[in-house]
Amino acid sequence: MMNNSVELKVSLITEESVLHDYLFKTLNFPSYYGSNWDAFDECINNDVSRPINIKVIGFMQLLKQVPRGAKLLKDCLTNYGERYPDSVHVEIS
Repeated sequence: MMNNSVELKVSLITEESVLHDYLFKTLNFPSYYGSNWDAFDECINNDVSRPINIKVIGFMQLLKQVPRGAKLLKDCLTNYGERYPDSVHVEIS
């Protein structure tokens, strides 16, 4: 059972830098977060408590507005879920 849940509401984000700011705040990343996808991957794997349920809401809108960022977010979260299948659940809608 996942007792730590996070909803990432991304439909209104129109810039990759804003997406990184939102992820930093919403996932409570440490102050050294570098606002890039390598830093996201490092922080999600090392600094986010598990078990966790991550739900991305508004992904299709994000994909239209920030295609590169949306694809990389999905890739990173999918890899994260595959790396920790017993303690991470990712839902993208």
